[in-house]
Amino acid sequence: LIAPSFVHLSVLHIVFNMMTLISVGAVVERNFGTSSFFGIVTIVAVIGNCIYFSIYYSLALILKAPSLLESCAAGFSGVLFGLMVLELRLSPIAANRSVFGFFSVPQWLYPWITIAFIQILIPGASLVGHISGAAIGILYSFGLLNWVTVKRSWIRALEASMFSQWQPSSFIPCPEVTPLPPSILTRCCFIKNIWGKNDKWNAGPGHQLSDPSSYAVGLDDGSLLKNQTPEEFAMQIMDGGR
Repeated sequence: LIAPSFVHLSVLHIVFNMMTLISVGAVVERNFGTSSFFGIVTIVAVIGNCIYFSIYYSLALILKAPSLLESCAAGFSGVLFGLMVLELRLSPIAANRSVFGFFSVPQWLYPWITIAFIQILIPGASLVGHISGAAIGILYSFGLLNWVTVKRSWIRALEASMFSQWQPSSFIPCPEVTPLPPSILTRCCFIKNIWGKNDKWNAGPGHQLSDPSSYAVGLDDGSLLKNQTPEEFAMQIMDGGR
């Protein structure tokens, strides 16, 4: 489940993938930290390969074509498309991207146009592998893979213990909060929690109910969620303390 992502078919295959990794991976590492970056690569590689094998196994059963089970995956490009999706989520929404210098497309279309373009140029490229990697990147960027992600608090504690005396100059520590912008799912989760618990909540003391600038809400036990925007509160819910 891991090895196929690190096996390449030629030197040129490795060179192209590593050139892409330098540009895309650097942005992801700067935002997520070095330790989290390796974790993301592992998650995209393992789950992406699981999807790849599941699709081919299902097709072999449905089409009654056992020869499909002899197909093998090789290359880091599936992981790169997952990282590409994350890198796009960290970029300005209005930005356009150039597809190999030939033409520009809106950034939300960029991974899919690139996959199609590569498939035209290299018919033998793994379409399923590329789409699987991009799909995992989407799931990760929307917080749907938090359940397999190590908490940031644990990563930071590990980094503090391992690099307390010495830290490589190129090492980037894990940030306290996620660098990803709040997703639609995050905002929906916030609204659900606000309205679902509305009957148990009361206005915090000293705050006007009509004051939209304050998000302080009192709970039954008297605690307050002071000075939190909806996005900050929702990120706590979705992030699970990561």
